[in-house]
Amino acid sequence: MRTRVWCLAFPFALLAGSLAWMAVARGAPPAPSPAQNVCTTQTGGLPVEKARLLGYGGYRGPVASRIPEAQKFFDQGLVFGWGFNFAESVRSFSAAARLDPDCTECRWGIAWALGPSINHDMDPANVPAALEAIVQARASAAVGSRERALVDALALRYSDRPNADAEQLARSYARAMRA
Repeated sequence: MRTRVWCLAFPFALLAGSLAWMAVARGAPPAPSPAQNVCTTQTGGLPVEKARLLGYGGYRGPVASRIPEAQKFFDQGLVFGWGFNFAESVRSFSAAARLDPDCTECRWGIAWALGPSINHDMDPANVPAALEAIVQARASAAVGSRERALVDALALRYSDRPNADAEQLARSYARAMRA
């Protein structure tokens, strides 16, 4: 029995030793680079004009901006949001809004991405930023426009009341979106 265990353990020990020696001979792998907030100009991030991420498809949304780079960030924000990466979605929409301060849909996107999803409830810490984005979107949206209707519908999704009924807010938003 002891011989059988030794016959099985020896090849594994030999393999582990060989792999360890190869790792030492090659040198230590480089340390991973720290994660970057890619859509801001804050320390550690890339400049906004270089922050657009590649490899996320070629989705082209409805025209939100006359500035091509802002439009690309808007499209990227939608793709990230649909992929449930809401933090990057907010950063992309924010980058678009910085490039085009008159972009109603960019502000709408910020508010939309800060909201609840099928995976999580509304984070109360996000409510002020979402409401501010809605105020800014309303300021730039023409009354009676499709953009204004979307912003007004989204506004029904949020409340600054601490004990607001989230289900009622969601129903109001859904009714407005169907209209």
